[in-house]
Amino acid sequence: MIDFYVGNWHFATFNLADSAICIGAALIVLEGFLPKPTAKEQA
Repeated sequence: MIDFYVGNWHFATFNLADSAICIGAALIVLEGFLPKPTAKEQA
């Protein structure tokens, strides 16, 4: 794990990046289940 320290404050940077990647991948998968807009809805 990569950690970031400022004084006594500690922040786990790698965990934040892992969370962002997992959330992004989940959103891409969920997007595949949404209905595609028709030509009428796009106009």
